Amino acid sequence: MVSRPAIPAVLAGLLPVLGGAADAAPDPSPPATVEVEDVNDEGGVIVEADHPTDSPSTRRLDRAAIEAMPGSSADELLRAMPGLHVSRHGGRGKAMQFFLRGFDAVHGADLSVRAGDVPLNEVSHVHAHGYLDLYVLPPLLVRGLTVRPGVRRASDGDFAVAGAATFDLGLDRSGAYVQAGGGTDTSGTVSATYRPPQASAASFAVVDAELGEGVGPARDWRQLRAAVGHGGTVGELDGQLWVLAYDGRFSSPGVVREDDVEDGIIDLRGAYPGSGGGRSRRVLAAGVLAGGDATRAWRATAWAGARSMALTQNYTGSYEDPVHGDATRQGHRAGSGGVVARVGRTLGPRARLRGGSELRVDRVHHTHDRVDLDGRVWDRDPDWAATQAAAGAWVAADTAPARWLELEPGLRVETFWVEAGDTPWSVTPVLAPSLSLTGWSDRAVTPQLAYARSFRSPDARSVGSDGNAEPAVADSAEAGLRASPVPWLTLRAVGFATTISDEIVFDHVEARYLATGATLRRGVDLGVSVQPSTFVRLEADLTQADGRYSATGTPIPYAPRQLATAGVYVEALSVGAGRCTLGVRGWHLGPRALPDGFAAPAATVLDATAQLDWSAWQLSLDVDNVLGADWWDGSFVYPSQWSPRGPRSELPVRHITTGSARVLRVALGRSFG
Repeated sequence: MVSRPAIPAVLAGLLPVLGGAADAAPDPSPPATVEVEDVNDEGGVIVEADHPTDSPSTRRLDRAAIEAMPGSSADELLRAMPGLHVSRHGGRGKAMQFFLRGFDAVHGADLSVRAGDVPLNEVSHVHAHGYLDLYVLPPLLVRGLTVRPGVRRASDGDFAVAGAATFDLGLDRSGAYVQAGGGTDTSGTVSATYRPPQASAASFAVVDAELGEGVGPARDWRQLRAAVGHGGTVGELDGQLWVLAYDGRFSSPGVVREDDVEDGIIDLRGAYPGSGGGRSRRVLAAGVLAGGDATRAWRATAWAGARSMALTQNYTGSYEDPVHGDATRQGHRAGSGGVVARVGRTLGPRARLRGGSELRVDRVHHTHDRVDLDGRVWDRDPDWAATQAAAGAWVAADTAPARWLELEPGLRVETFWVEAGDTPWSVTPVLAPSLSLTGWSDRAVTPQLAYARSFRSPDARSVGSDGNAEPAVADSAEAGLRASPVPWLTLRAVGFATTISDEIVFDHVEARYLATGATLRRGVDLGVSVQPSTFVRLEADLTQADGRYSATGTPIPYAPRQLATAGVYVEALSVGAGRCTLGVRGWHLGPRALPDGFAAPAATVLDATAQLDWSAWQLSLDVDNVLGADWWDGSFVYPSQWSPRGPRSELPVRHITTGSARVLRVALGRSFG
């Protein structure tokens, strides 16, 4: 049986939070997508959109809002999610680390992300379960983005513990477009896109190449992306086919000991010999068919993918093996595929029914080698392989029993099958109910209550000798308020609490993730949005969370307690015959608890982007870390030994990965046709 956090414990944890909720705000940008009962007249494919029962923290960005967001990758666009911080401590090629609402979601274990209906999280990845590598998405192909922190909706599946996001892929720009640029981090980029003049945004061809040396040693990267898609009609149906491909090589600076930096042994942006790096390749393909009329609609997606990755890393130097060193090389190969079906039907003026089903199958193969400082293999573990499958079905009913009240009860049933090595198949079902209540959705002040059970599939590497592999389950509750007292001002306040049956924490000495027991998080998510004109938007968000182990009350290590962000965004402002886009975004990450009584210091960073479109030309400028702050992107605590001649100590020390330096990038683009 699966252990389940008690629902009353979640509600009890939420009560102290509600008294502290104050002003807040959603994103006023127009939705990039449409409701499941409608058809997107641009792409021809039905996609997800606004719901009256959406959380006040839900945010949607169209292409104009995306261009005003500082950042050069799809991962960095996820910063639009209230309460989310991303960390690139492993180099430009390894998946980022995600912090959300008091969760250290590591490389994606508690954050579900999709491209349309195609899941991007990777199950039982050699480096992290739920591994979320978004380098396969060309930034120019992201047409819309929906981010939803907090309580899972019935349609959300695996990994949607702390939040979920959906990328809408398509090319708004018609004709051919070429762009080239470079940066002060010794980087260069070249991109080209094409959309047939009479075709929809669902038809595209995109290729981009990027390389750079970075600021500091062991930070170089090489990336190549390509994407092709075609959308149109098949009889009375709308359809789309697309393929994404990515190949990247990268170095990783690894960590440096804080005491080595203080003693002048190594620079803050330095790297120990043999720090690591890797190569990552991925292909994803999907086919979509959709149809419907004024009262009913359906969409079916079939997808398949292939994946390979090799990652060399060393967290502890020569602590375990003073002769060869502690470096390891992880290898991962996987083949994945699945189908997703959604249906929607209007039952009357006050009711509609939505449902769907999903099937996913993965076959993974892992290798684990030990390598010396020169990268030579000196020991090998036996190869390991597993097959993992998940099948789910869900239903939700949007009803309005009174003019002032809207309800959305939902239920999702998920079953996991895992077979690893010589162990027998493990079969585990999960029952995940959900419910939201929204009052006065057409008024200036709209309150909401929501609850859902979410889940994280079992990692095939955790299958016991008896064949049992337990998924983690979480219960989440929210009480929120959205207010728009005047058209140009929106406030948001959300109190939340989440219990999870099994927290995972990375052990750097063992170089693996460990299940550490049940936890409880509670906090508030506040925000304000001011839009004095159609083109200008000012936003500020504050998320305060406290996460502790249920049995002992000790803080959850590495999990963030506070994230504050503020930004000014100017979207497609007409300047003479041209258009100007501008975004300035600052964030402050509060101190984080670390093991053994240590803490990670706070960090404050400002980023900016600007873009000028003039006739067929486009000039863009991006600046990372405008103020040039020296900040710690990652902080970890454990014993290590980086000097083979020095004394070995078992005392834990802080290890650091430094954040991005001040970097300026300029790009020039031109449209043809």
